[in-house]
Amino acid sequence: MNPRFNDTSTIHKPLAIFIPQFDSHVQAAVLCCRKHELRLRIRSGGHDFEGLSYLSVSPSNDDFVMIDLTKLRAGATLGELYYAISQKSRYFLGSESVETLLRRTGEPARKVKSKSDFVQEPLPEDAVDGIWRILAEVGPEEGVLQLEAHGGKMSEVPEFSIPYPHRAGNVYMIQYYAYWDGNGVETEERHLDWIRRLEGYLAPFVSQGPRGAYVNARDLDLGMNGDAAAGRAWSCEQGSDWGRRYYKGNFERLVRVKTDVDPANFFRNEQSIPPFFLGSRHVGE
Repeated sequence: MNPRFNDTSTIHKPLAIFIPQFDSHVQAAVLCCRKHELRLRIRSGGHDFEGLSYLSVSPSNDDFVMIDLTKLRAGATLGELYYAISQKSRYFLGSESVETLLRRTGEPARKVKSKSDFVQEPLPEDAVDGIWRILAEVGPEEGVLQLEAHGGKMSEVPEFSIPYPHRAGNVYMIQYYAYWDGNGVETEERHLDWIRRLEGYLAPFVSQGPRGAYVNARDLDLGMNGDAAAGRAWSCEQGSDWGRRYYKGNFERLVRVKTDVDPANFFRNEQSIPPFFLGSRHVGE
């Protein structure tokens, strides 16, 4: 949970949280919400850097119910993954030291903003120097930049095989984060400005046409779907602002699937896949 979204004056939280025990409970929840004109948000064991699985940042603030899939085992936790690996290898400690693994208390929650890019040519030395200068503007635990190698087997998977398209031609992915503590608006704006300046600095050195982004490092700065209260109509053109950065040419295919499966756009959030429109009106309105 990102404490950045604890401010209830600007963030709309769920009307109710439903924890289904069986698959049939999920079906019943969908039918119930449709009947009472409530929206749904789905949360599994994963995370969303913009909190879209458990809150709304849209001005319209539609009432919604959060379905928590914890009891349905939607995915393994890191602890379960590390334990399973430990049964096969004596040399695996996960991503932490022994001292951390033995500690009974968790890390204190910190506010975070994330961004991502894909690099297709090695960064020149002067670009690396510039990155270091920007990183030095914040404290050692306030700015993080990590490089995740691509290539190898990933490059053998065709771009259009699954929605994730960033395959051949990428040397590595960059994920970068701003962390901060406290509740002051000035502190938050300073860290958001810092990470956006780093994003701007990286622009000449990363993928273009479109500039790629990783959907699991979700970033609402890339754009949001329509919101009547904000004067934004739903459209595939608007969705493509961020959709092509996450999915490249697969975005249009995902729109077609969305239109077939959920033409009324019942399942939606600020960066969900939009369906096609009929004229100027949404097919579900």
